[in-house]
Amino acid sequence: MKKTLAVIIVFICFLHAVNAQNELTELKFDTKYFDAVDQYVAFPKKEKDSTFSIYFIYVDEMAGFSMRFEDQFSINKKGKLKLQPNPDKNTSALIARLNRNTAFVSVLTNEQKADLQLPKQPEWLKSYKPKDSIDVGYLTKIGYFYNHDGASHNVIEPLLKAYKKEPHYKGLEFELGFAYNATKQFSKAIPVLEKALKKDENNQLLYKELGYALVNNKQIDEAEKVYEKGISISKNIAIKCEMAVNMAQLLFKENDKIRFKKWAAIARKYGEKTPQYIKYIDYFEAELNKK
Repeated sequence: MKKTLAVIIVFICFLHAVNAQNELTELKFDTKYFDAVDQYVAFPKKEKDSTFSIYFIYVDEMAGFSMRFEDQFSINKKGKLKLQPNPDKNTSALIARLNRNTAFVSVLTNEQKADLQLPKQPEWLKSYKPKDSIDVGYLTKIGYFYNHDGASHNVIEPLLKAYKKEPHYKGLEFELGFAYNATKQFSKAIPVLEKALKKDENNQLLYKELGYALVNNKQIDEAEKVYEKGISISKNIAIKCEMAVNMAQLLFKENDKIRFKKWAAIARKYGEKTPQYIKYIDYFEAELNKK
């Protein structure tokens, strides 16, 4: 019995060791680039390649999400990550810009980074970071890139830091309001955008975002007033049409046929350059006529 128990204990220890080794060497290509900023990552290798490339992902405030080649590594038969130094890596910086079509990456764990003897961060990264941790201009710019690439969930906290320091910095309130709307926090977007319009009452983008927040918060009368004002000051017919369609959609959901007809007509008036929006109006009208 004691011998059997000893064998079981040895076997369990073996499993723990195997699992620990698997955790060390396993590469999980399940992370979007915008969730791996300021991290070392590996990209999927081509089928015949024997090495993986190591990149460091960062945000360039002028160019957006970027990655820079650091080195390469292989995984030996024992499952150990082994650095395969590239003699050309110091001759020039290999940098690529990232977008929504970029493949999923594998973020290197602390154990993997230690195995590859990687520093905490590359020395060159300092030139891309402001000395002030709450540099409002920098945070606003990276806010734009996160919002533009569909990663608003990552940028609310840094935008709030900037907002507390300098709320009316150009473009900041729009990016924060946009991020709140994108993450469906409409009640938080509304006061930010309302305060912004008191300082910048002719900004069509602020009216568009505020109207969108009010529509999704089902504040019908308030949304209608905001969109009416926004359309009156906007010089962009595509934005005018978008605002009208958003309003019409809410009225469609509320089965308010009278006010829907008003906003459907406004959408059609400005729909010359955005026929894709008018398709929604056609659908809404057809559905309302069935009722």
